[in-house]
Amino acid sequence: MGLIKIFGHTNNPLNSEVVIVPVNWTLNSTFDFDKHLRPILNYSNEIEFFHEFYGFQEKCKFACENFSEETTMWNQSINRIYEEAKNGDFDGSSIHLINEDFKKLTSYLDEKIEYWIQKEKLPLLIGGDSSLLLGGIKAVARFKTNFGILHLSEKPFLKELKKGEAITEGNSLFSVGASVPEVSKIVAVGLKSFSQQEYSIQRKNKEKIIWFSKRKIDNYKFKGDSYQSICKKWINNLPEFVYLSINISILKVLSINEIEFALQTLIDSRRKIIGVDFNGVDKVGKEMQIEITRLLYVVCKSYGRSRGKI
Repeated sequence: MGLIKIFGHTNNPLNSEVVIVPVNWTLNSTFDFDKHLRPILNYSNEIEFFHEFYGFQEKCKFACENFSEETTMWNQSINRIYEEAKNGDFDGSSIHLINEDFKKLTSYLDEKIEYWIQKEKLPLLIGGDSSLLLGGIKAVARFKTNFGILHLSEKPFLKELKKGEAITEGNSLFSVGASVPEVSKIVAVGLKSFSQQEYSIQRKNKEKIIWFSKRKIDNYKFKGDSYQSICKKWINNLPEFVYLSINISILKVLSINEIEFALQTLIDSRRKIIGVDFNGVDKVGKEMQIEITRLLYVVCKSYGRSRGKI
């Protein structure tokens, strides 16, 4: 299979700064590359590349890998299990199979991201849901002993994973916090929907997990704080190296321009983006797919600006 055209170019990943890794995967629901991911990548070839403030920014090159048939196979296996147990009641063997397929995905992403980091590229995962996060974080953790996560999302995905339970998307950030000690800070921005359990977990770990919910952001605005000062509150809690995790539900909370401004504030603070995952792209219509494409471009170009490639 040939390379996928992205943002008007078919670049060789080895000659690019950003390598987009599409992952045909999501937990708990059917995911199809051609239905959910390919339109986003195709729309990337239709958007306007000229930026009012930064021009064309041609120095930062992008490439996009083809998706892996392995991830499709693992995802289909999980989908069959869910179809056979529509009420969500799994026996021990089903839970084992779900968790084993998730481990395979995590190991695959771990190796994939490590490979591109060793090639001095910024790997950017894009796929169905936040369960992509753990594989990307584990790879980054072998190169950085102290880094933070800037998590832009409507949900925290901080539900505790108990022994004997099947992994779900809702466990994503909890699994990272529990198993990757190199992550020193998690700054979650935009949260609107969370459970009492997730709130309790955050409060017990408030030195490491900092929340800026939609309500908290609004309160800052009501008190007269500028958006710039609010962004700085998020960023000042992060160490020098930052892994960026974006769930597209954040577009219900922040506009693309607000997200770009926040990322520029991050760059101006001299912090460095060391990895990105872009998730939540399943079950969205054409209009949202186009918005996701625009946000993807903003994120990629923000990385380019952080490396002086404008």
